[in-house]
Amino acid sequence: MLVWFKFALCLILIAVAGYRLSLYGDMTGEKLGLSRSWIGVVMVASVTSLPELVSGVSSVTVAQTPDIAAGDVLGSCVLNLLFIVILDFLHREESVYTRANIGHVLSAGFGVILIGFVGISLLLSQTGMQLSFAHVGLYVPIILVIYALAMRTIFRYEQMQGLPLADVASQRYKHLTLRQAVTGFAMAAVIIVAAGT
Repeated sequence: MLVWFKFALCLILIAVAGYRLSLYGDMTGEKLGLSRSWIGVVMVASVTSLPELVSGVSSVTVAQTPDIAAGDVLGSCVLNLLFIVILDFLHREESVYTRANIGHVLSAGFGVILIGFVGISLLLSQTGMQLSFAHVGLYVPIILVIYALAMRTIFRYEQMQGLPLADVASQRYKHLTLRQAVTGFAMAAVIIVAAGT
C-alpha cells in the first residue's frame, strides 16, 4: 500500500505543479514579451521532459538497457500526440487546431524531421552502418543543430508575426513582477522534476 500511496502522491504533485507551471509560464512569457507558443515549445516542454531524461540516462548507464531509453522517448512523442486528440475532445467551443497558432506547424515540421532522423539512424545501425566517433553516434551533433535551428526559427517567426509583446494595458498579470513569475515557474519545475523522477 505504501508504494501506491507514494505513486498517488507523486501524481497529485505533478498535476498541481503542472497547472502552476503553465500558469507561471504564461505569466513569464507576458512579462518577457514572449509568445505562448514559444513558452510552450521551449520552457514548459523542457521542464516536463526532464523526468524522461533522468529515466533515459539511468536506463542507459545503470540498467544498461538502451531499448528502454529509446522506447521511453519515442513512445512519449506518440503519447503526446494522443494528448492533442484528448485536448481536442475536451475543448468544447471548437477544434483545438483552429485556436492554435499557425506557428505550431513549424514545431510539428521540425518534430517530424527530428523523429525521422532518429528513425533513419536506428535503421542504419541495424544494417551494420555504425556511423560513430568513439561510442557517440555522428547523428548526435546533427540532431542538436536541428533542435537549435528549430528553436531559433520558431522564435524568429513569432517575432516577425508580431505575436509576442502584448499591449501593456491588455496584460493579464499586471499585479505580478517578473521575479515572482520566474520564481513560481522554477518552484513548479522543481516539483515536477522531483515527483516525475
